[in-house]
Amino acid sequence: MGQADTLTLEKGYCHFSTQGHKDFLNAITAYEPEAHGVAFKVSTFRGNRASVRIVFPEETVFRFTMLPEGVAACGNAVFSFPGKAQAQVLEDESFIYAKTARLELRFRELPWEMIVILDGKELTGEQIKDFNVDQRYKSLPCGFALDDDGRVLHTYETMYMHCDESFYGFGEKFTDFNKRGQKITVWQRDAASTNPTLVDYMTQRVGTLMRMGVGVIKTDFSEEIPEDAVFYDGTTGAQSHNRYPLLYAKTIYEASRAVKETMGQKTLLWGRSGYLGSQNYPANWAGDSSASLNNLASILAGGLSIGISGVFDIGGFYNCDYEGKRTVPEDEEYIRSVQMGLMSPLSRSHGQATPREPWIFSETAQAAFLKINKLRYRLLPYLYSTAYETHNRGIPMMRALLLEFPQDRNVRTIGTEYMLGEAVLVAPVFDQQEHAVYLPKGSWIDLEREARLDGGWIVKEKRIDEIPLFLRENRGLFRLAEAPMHIADENFREITFVIQCAIAAAENERVPIIIQFYPGLDKYIPLNIISYIAKDLARKASVPVAVHLDHSAGYEIAMSGIRDGFPSVMVDGSSLPFEENVSLTAQVVKAASVFGMDIEAELGHVGIGQNLEDMNSNLFTNVDQAVEFTQRTGCGSLAIAVGNAHGDYTREPNLDFERIKEIRKAVSVPLVLHGCSGIPDEQMRETVNLGMSKFNIATEYFAATYSAFDGAIQGIDHNRNGLAMLFGARKPMVDFVTEKIRLLNPNKFSL
Repeated sequence: MGQADTLTLEKGYCHFSTQGHKDFLNAITAYEPEAHGVAFKVSTFRGNRASVRIVFPEETVFRFTMLPEGVAACGNAVFSFPGKAQAQVLEDESFIYAKTARLELRFRELPWEMIVILDGKELTGEQIKDFNVDQRYKSLPCGFALDDDGRVLHTYETMYMHCDESFYGFGEKFTDFNKRGQKITVWQRDAASTNPTLVDYMTQRVGTLMRMGVGVIKTDFSEEIPEDAVFYDGTTGAQSHNRYPLLYAKTIYEASRAVKETMGQKTLLWGRSGYLGSQNYPANWAGDSSASLNNLASILAGGLSIGISGVFDIGGFYNCDYEGKRTVPEDEEYIRSVQMGLMSPLSRSHGQATPREPWIFSETAQAAFLKINKLRYRLLPYLYSTAYETHNRGIPMMRALLLEFPQDRNVRTIGTEYMLGEAVLVAPVFDQQEHAVYLPKGSWIDLEREARLDGGWIVKEKRIDEIPLFLRENRGLFRLAEAPMHIADENFREITFVIQCAIAAAENERVPIIIQFYPGLDKYIPLNIISYIAKDLARKASVPVAVHLDHSAGYEIAMSGIRDGFPSVMVDGSSLPFEENVSLTAQVVKAASVFGMDIEAELGHVGIGQNLEDMNSNLFTNVDQAVEFTQRTGCGSLAIAVGNAHGDYTREPNLDFERIKEIRKAVSVPLVLHGCSGIPDEQMRETVNLGMSKFNIATEYFAATYSAFDGAIQGIDHNRNGLAMLFGARKPMVDFVTEKIRLLNPNKFSL
């Protein structure tokens, strides 16, 4: 470092004494408009020159790059954007303007000054006039510090804030949640490498692990970079201490993704260390932290701070005795830590040097662990959809209240509560005395007591087995039904049998098949168990087998099907007026898109075969409405009414082939024919020729099942062995499905 030097400016400028060679921007000497920004040549206070480049990656984002003359760019950019926004550059007597559709930057030529305006409102600007009565700057203008060899040591930028503004972020644990007025040093010591040979080596090793079956890698250690270390690209530890955790995570993430994509799997990376931009790669966790209640509160505050720009996990708690040795936490500390951990985006039972398994602790602790763990599993669809939102929008799953309620001034300093997604408020217990909880304005449901509450401060009873949770009304939160602890095949032989028969026929014919169920089966066997059995059998099949829930007559029923694990669901709003059917279907499609699910819809009235009025052509699907319906709802397939009906027909149906032809020509989604039981074979073949894609056969299948069972009972002495009777019914069931497959496969397609 150079000796301290004094800079003196005339006529109202400042002088200051600091360590190193400080310099700052003084006047614009030239500029060049660019397609996505502007480039400036700027003179500095010391009579040197610097270049400044403004680029707009998006309409509301700008990237500022400042380089002294002769200094090469270091390539430390941490964010990447898919594109760039178009920019317009203008000039008048006062300013040079660089604009997008929403963002405007104003630059004064002398002295240098930048002002930021968003949607016509001034957000901030450089603080160039903040100096004391003795003409000393209170803060450094926009500039840099050089060492004796001309290398950049530091850069400086000072922006003003309005008196009522707050400042958040950085991940600080033990300071106020609002960082305004604080001085924070962000120094990350974790490292990776810029050596391409080492990167290739790590990529190969990670790929090998992924192919062996490793699901997730956690990037850990690689810490304590010496400041004078020199890396492959020539940078020192002092220059790149914050960049290397990002490169480390990026290397491992991209290596994992390259293999996972070939396996048809999604990529997840856990990371302990990070810096700005690391939310692009790992889900970061809090590290090995004490489980004391005070420390849990500090971990949460730090997590919410860093969560404003990423996602993190809370977990890994230990305790220390008076000598600093790590010990098993007390029961209350353990319970409170797992409650907060399991109500976090990612969670695991983990600790250093001491065990963390629930059975290590008391029965009370075990019961509390089981209670909160069951709740987490019931919330999995909600957590998954929230994670998808985080992926798409960059909004953290575990978010400070101020992100959801920016207009509520009461939440600006609250760092001991958080929103888990948009619908669940979590208020962990850290208090020794009463537990006060703030509910933002609106209506809330106390999950434990199922009581409705209005916004404001409340005092919660502290129960060791409870973490206070509140559901935000009208935010579409859905919970799973209780999952079975164990499924024994012998309990559900009949449902397994009828599924196996259908799959066996498809395997014999080498064609795909759809196995579908209707919500009414829930009164016999819970639908989540049916979906589990069906999907398990589908995975084991040698041909593609789809599992589908049919005729969900309402939003809640359809969402229940999604929660119960069905990969495909039909929502049936056909009995509703057209607009209501559109609205219902569109809502289900939107919710299902979170899970990547396909939704079948119905338009037109497919009635009951025994009701002759239901066969009225006035109730058939309208071609123009079919076009509008599919466009507005985004449904994946469409069931239509063309003379078909459910159940047994009282008279032979006469399908409207011309209508099928017109609808097939007008819409792009696959068409579905319900009520296929009892339709003459020749009519079924014609619908195939006209482009019908899916055929629902239920009534005939139920009848065939009964006949097969009856025949097996009457025909053979099974010695009162029900299982043997089932096997006796297998062949006629397989033959029935085979016959239907051949009927609907006139071109004899096979895999």
